[in-house]
Amino acid sequence: MTDSGDVDVVSGGRDDTRGRERPIRSWADSPAADRWRRLPPRTRSIALTAGVALLALGAFGVQSYVQRPPDVPRLSFRAVPINDGDAGAPLGAPSLAADATIVQVQLTLEPTRTGSAQATVTGLVGRGITTAPVIPALRSGARSQSTPVNAVVDCNRLTFPLGPDTFRAHVAVSDGARSTEADTGLGAAGRVFADQVTGLCSAHLAASNLEVGQVSGRVDPTKPQVDLSLSIVNLGAVAGWVRLTPDVGAAQAATAVDAPVPASGSVVVHTHLTLRRCPSWDQTRLPPDTTQTPLVLLATVGPDRAPGPGALSAPWAFGPLPISPDAAAGLKDLMVQACGGIASPVLLSQQPHATFDHTTRVLTAKLDAYLPGGLVRRVRFLRSDSTDYPQLDPLLDHAWITPDVSGVASSTISFRVPPGISCFGGGPTITLDLEVDVGEGEHRRTAVFTLFSETFLIPGDLAVACQS
Repeated sequence: MTDSGDVDVVSGGRDDTRGRERPIRSWADSPAADRWRRLPPRTRSIALTAGVALLALGAFGVQSYVQRPPDVPRLSFRAVPINDGDAGAPLGAPSLAADATIVQVQLTLEPTRTGSAQATVTGLVGRGITTAPVIPALRSGARSQSTPVNAVVDCNRLTFPLGPDTFRAHVAVSDGARSTEADTGLGAAGRVFADQVTGLCSAHLAASNLEVGQVSGRVDPTKPQVDLSLSIVNLGAVAGWVRLTPDVGAAQAATAVDAPVPASGSVVVHTHLTLRRCPSWDQTRLPPDTTQTPLVLLATVGPDRAPGPGALSAPWAFGPLPISPDAAAGLKDLMVQACGGIASPVLLSQQPHATFDHTTRVLTAKLDAYLPGGLVRRVRFLRSDSTDYPQLDPLLDHAWITPDVSGVASSTISFRVPPGISCFGGGPTITLDLEVDVGEGEHRRTAVFTLFSETFLIPGDLAVACQS
């Protein structure tokens, strides 16, 4: 120590910097930087370019993943028609408007494979669907889910035949923050839905676009037979098909009808009709379609080729073929001629002449058959095999009866009444066949009508005869 109080530092003494942090060296002072500086300039340039490219590619990949819509999960569907009908039988399509029909199916979304994306079916889309049905219940997951679907379809916008991909499911897909909407096929369910649309629209369009325009024919002078020619027009833009299916309870057709009707065209078909039972015509209106006559003519629209003999495979459905007022009047006149000039015979039970025996369960009624005056030579009541009403077994001798001058033929007939039958109104309904003998000489013939009448019993007899 000096007099001035300064302290001399002796070399080799304790280092006062121990315990302090050493300064951080920069990358430029690192061995890696030294090795980098030793690389040739061309190599350093290539490495820099590759590094920048990798960084850019990584940034682009992240951005693309965020912006890319998620994949649609693989979906599997099942469908079952709700209002299914037998192909070839009359099928009335429920209509919302002139050219729209409701198609109903039960749609099921099967369990989906594991994955992060979730799909929610929001509706059905496809050609002809005017209002996409909302389906909020179907969401992809580990279990199957079902819901009924009502699709409104404009049949005129369809092109037949319909394929399994004509109608598709519209789905909303979400995967984290990513989302999208897409249409996906229904698979096997698409075939079911397309067949259901085909069946309903083929019958619906037939009823809308096809019509019997004219009827002509020749009546057999001695039998209830008539040779018919029918002109069928197609006002639509799709070809149709017509088929005669005679009412086996009323008629027998010797010649079947199975013929195409070109789009915006017409066809004339012929059939030989034998009337097993003559129709009783409603005097207040003409039939709107041929199913209300012994000539049951059906039609469909859409087949692209001729069906096999006597059959048209599903999904085509036949519906009633309308008949124009002029054609309906012509058809009625021909059948009335074939039935001896009788259009609408009536059977009535006289009141209060119906009685019921509680012990034997025999009902006795006095019946009047009303026929055109002066036309019918004689009539007789026969047991009928009609199943339109609960059947009573008549006890009769099949004797011929001569009508009076006004055309009324009366007879008292007894019937066995089985226990437990249901009655409408005043008593059991009577069903009888009435055979009429009409005409003269070569034009004489017999014809059969099936007639119905309600009987009227007093309350005490009614309570015992009929099921309450």
